Amino acid sequence: MRHCIARLVTSMTIILVMCGSALSATYSVTSLADNGGSGELRAAILSANANAGSTITFSLPNGSVSGSIILTSALPTITAATTISVPGGFDINVDGAGKYRPFQVAATSVSISNMTIQHGYSTNGGGAILNDGTLILTNCVLSGNSTSGANSNGGAIQNSSGTLTLSNCMLSGNEAGNAGGCLYNAGTGIATFTDCTISGNKSTHVGGAISNYWSGTIKLIGCTLTGNMAGTNGAVLDNDGSASFSNCTLVANTAHQSGCINNYAGSLTLTNCTTTGTNVSTGHGGGICNETIATLTNCILYGDVGTGGEIYANGGTATVTYSDIQGGYSGAGNIDADPLLGSLCTDGGPTQTMALAIGSPCYSKGTSTGAPTTDQRNYPRPSHPSMGAYDNGWQPSAGSIYILWNGSGQASLWNVTSNEAPPQTDKL
Repeated sequence: MRHCIARLVTSMTIILVMCGSALSATYSVTSLADNGGSGELRAAILSANANAGSTITFSLPNGSVSGSIILTSALPTITAATTISVPGGFDINVDGAGKYRPFQVAATSVSISNMTIQHGYSTNGGGAILNDGTLILTNCVLSGNSTSGANSNGGAIQNSSGTLTLSNCMLSGNEAGNAGGCLYNAGTGIATFTDCTISGNKSTHVGGAISNYWSGTIKLIGCTLTGNMAGTNGAVLDNDGSASFSNCTLVANTAHQSGCINNYAGSLTLTNCTTTGTNVSTGHGGGICNETIATLTNCILYGDVGTGGEIYANGGTATVTYSDIQGGYSGAGNIDADPLLGSLCTDGGPTQTMALAIGSPCYSKGTSTGAPTTDQRNYPRPSHPSMGAYDNGWQPSAGSIYILWNGSGQASLWNVTSNEAPPQTDKL
């Protein structure tokens, strides 16, 4: 027989559901204080640790929907499966006060949604979060977190043996004293970013945004990475593991040397990505410095500054096809022409993108083989996809007639006999 029990405590609402030996609970945080009292986030975590599968939510007094929890010490390590859910419309900040790391996740499953985690600090990796479990972050902001000292990796997150998934998150202004301005991923760590914005992060040494070491795996899908800076190698990524980017825009990042992406001992795959505006002050490879294996398909690497061109083969092998590479690069379907990129802006979709202007030579010049079915904005790609992260989703119809204008302003008729791409020199 199943028994269900409900109990109400004055300062913290607790709903217990027990079916046989299984026990779960919902704890409602009713206070933004951090003094060790009941109704606080700290107390809710301790209670959830004793009841695996529990949920922590927020119900603030007087109808309040926003505020900051200024930590007086690091929160307890989360040791049992827990969901921390801030209700939609609420604005809750967990603030490390520049002294404490807010969250540490042990070998368990944790989900956090709709929360801002800011001003965390650690001398032992992961300024905001240290993850050794399975952690899902949804609609979260991680900002102004930092690390220093002997293990000053992962300004926002260190993920050395866990599985980390971020969706619709913003990671900005985080700083690592050594590696990985917003993320340090290593060992058996697996990190996946989808529809995230990663901006203004900094590392003193390598990986302005991300450092991926010792067989770690990272995947970025539909993300924008801008304004990140590395003191030495890899403005966006310093890679020693497996890294893949799909439908991503990498713009205006800075490294003292060795590329927007420094692929020095790992495998790297870029599909329908746009990289531009990287400034590498003294080193090689404005876009990519490649020492091992890299595969690029349907990409734009144009306008990055660094000796050795957009892709510097520093002993590595790069297979590049159907891509626009400034300075040229051998491979099927590759071109070397100004892609006519627009400015980085909101143009539909969850992240900012750079549109292709009408007449761009990258329009409809990619290959459908291996291409994502949508662009970075999640708009459908046609059967003749464009190069880069942005696509306008238009597909010419067989049997239709279109008016084209060439670079001299002369009009002509285009009679489409199949689902083909328009002539490269013309525009609709």
